[in-house]
Amino acid sequence: MTPETIAIVKSCVPILQEHGEALTRLFYQRMFTHNPEVKPFFNPIHQQEGTQQRALATAVLAYAQHIDNPAALSSAISLIANKHASLMVKPEHYPIVGQNLLAALEELLGDAATPEILDAWGEAYGFLAEVFINAEKELYEQQEWNGFKDFTITKITQESSEVKSLHLKPVDPITFTHIPGQYITVRVPHPNTGTTMRNYSISSIPGDTLRISVKQESGDPDGWVSHQLHTLTQGDTLEVGPPCGDFTFTPNQHDSHPLVFVAGGIGITPLISMIHAAAKVQPSRPIHIVHAVRSNEARAFAADLQQLTKNNKNTTLHVFVENTSKADTRGENYHTQGRPSKEALAKLVPDNAEVYFCGPPEFMHVTTSALDIAKIPAKRRHHEFFGPAQGIS
Repeated sequence: MTPETIAIVKSCVPILQEHGEALTRLFYQRMFTHNPEVKPFFNPIHQQEGTQQRALATAVLAYAQHIDNPAALSSAISLIANKHASLMVKPEHYPIVGQNLLAALEELLGDAATPEILDAWGEAYGFLAEVFINAEKELYEQQEWNGFKDFTITKITQESSEVKSLHLKPVDPITFTHIPGQYITVRVPHPNTGTTMRNYSISSIPGDTLRISVKQESGDPDGWVSHQLHTLTQGDTLEVGPPCGDFTFTPNQHDSHPLVFVAGGIGITPLISMIHAAAKVQPSRPIHIVHAVRSNEARAFAADLQQLTKNNKNTTLHVFVENTSKADTRGENYHTQGRPSKEALAKLVPDNAEVYFCGPPEFMHVTTSALDIAKIPAKRRHHEFFGPAQGIS
């Protein structure tokens, strides 16, 4: 990009800080009106709640702020590229986004939308689109299958009062694996858009089958997909995309630092695969599991984790149960009544630990504050949001 383009884009930072969400709301409204064919790529609940608009506004602002230093955006680019690859975003989709984004910018700025500003943002968008296209091309080349394949549901297990696990095996034999922490995309028919897609963490350890654990959400539209999945039975088929995601854990035989896995509710699903991989490959490495749940009935993988801590003396489990009449202890597995505070969490994190955490926004904020108290450096913190990424500092 030319120095002039960089200067113009950076000059728009104050506008984006004040009006970024207004821009992204205009963008989505326009794109869904003029290009309804892209609707299946988006989760309607994220639009209704405004999380998608806020996430995009944050991303556009970050790009403008760091346009002269793209390396600062590498982790965000990896996260978004993996999400795009999971949904089968292709190069031909980028002009649609670019045209609607520039049109939204012109509408937002009104008379202030000079040709110089629009040209600069057009050039900046084209540069960023090329970065994503190339990153996604590499991901597609690494995938062990392309597009969606039919998988058979070989078994269904009830993990809690609201979580079911679907065990999946490909209809046509293929060789594949996944890295603990990755997710797959399922595509299901939808009465309004033809099909719709959702990402679900792989809750099984690497092997020739996959397991996803689906929480039954309430309400429409988000509850619609989880309801459809909960009505499936053994022998049904499901369209599945290849594993994606960069929130991953690979056991390192030479790393003896304590491992801490902190989950809020259904945030346990990407972590359960990591936990079992760590315990299998490094049984002597200290593993600390913290799970905060609404109730014992809603707690997924309770028996699984109890058995793991029973079989592995180096693994401990601490469960915070919000709605319970009493606290209890069971051997080395501690149960505490109420939600975890940042102080309580900090006490459960050993010095120099490697920490993986996942859960709803409020829980992520509390966990981040706890890691600050425990003085865990950024390089030893790994996290993932379900849905559009948000700031947690």
